[in-house]
Amino acid sequence: MIGLLKKINSSVGREEAVAKELSRLRSLPRYSSGQSNVFGFPMQFSDACTFVVGGREIFQREVYRFEAKRSDLRILDCGANIGMASVYFKRAFPGARVTCFEPDPTLAEIATKNLRANGFTDVDVHAKAVWTADGEVFFEPEGGFSGRIIEDGERRDSEVARIPCVRLRDLLGEPIDFLKLDVEGAEVSILRDCRGYFKNVSRLFVEYHSRVDRPQELGEVLEILKDAGFRYHLKGDFVRRQPFVDRDLMLDWDMTVNIFGEKEEGN
Repeated sequence: MIGLLKKINSSVGREEAVAKELSRLRSLPRYSSGQSNVFGFPMQFSDACTFVVGGREIFQREVYRFEAKRSDLRILDCGANIGMASVYFKRAFPGARVTCFEPDPTLAEIATKNLRANGFTDVDVHAKAVWTADGEVFFEPEGGFSGRIIEDGERRDSEVARIPCVRLRDLLGEPIDFLKLDVEGAEVSILRDCRGYFKNVSRLFVEYHSRVDRPQELGEVLEILKDAGFRYHLKGDFVRRQPFVDRDLMLDWDMTVNIFGEKEEGN
């Protein structure tokens, strides 16, 4: 009985500590950097708001969870941000070979520190964007989840920088157990370029962004995935509560949808 009470008290104490830490994180101004153990292990962050939101999805709800039949998995984390997904993958699959791509050099540095702080010294972190060609692209940093590539014809301002990029389809020549593509609006161009190159990819995650000033392309994205043999599941990320009357935007997006794709048998 005493042991059970100690366990209960410990659990209650942990819950209270987590609630207190979440309250602290929520009180921080946007884009304030810091560190926290709120999810049970050390993590640095660049923006407390996106850290809490992303951490809940990745570490608590485990949206990227999948069953693996072997230990030597191959994972590409494209749009790694501060490395939360890669930390999750390495905690779940210590033997996995994970490669991160994050175009914001500040966030790429934080991702490297987070992986190292948790003992994952074998993860390669590249301060580069994935794109439709090797070379350089214009990139607009944001400090949280919303830094993005500026494509041809889009407005550029003083905050836009030229950063190195690699062609994603050139990385798909080996078996890929999980491909995460969270690239803030560049996903359609990249998926078009990769069309016909997904034969080695078993599972993928894509965050689709609907630009309010452009034609919607979700149908094309789903067609590309269907043609590649994926069966997909859609989960609303930013969606309007009353779509016929609401005109809410997140930046210049009127909708973002998370797409989870897994190969059907025989594909």
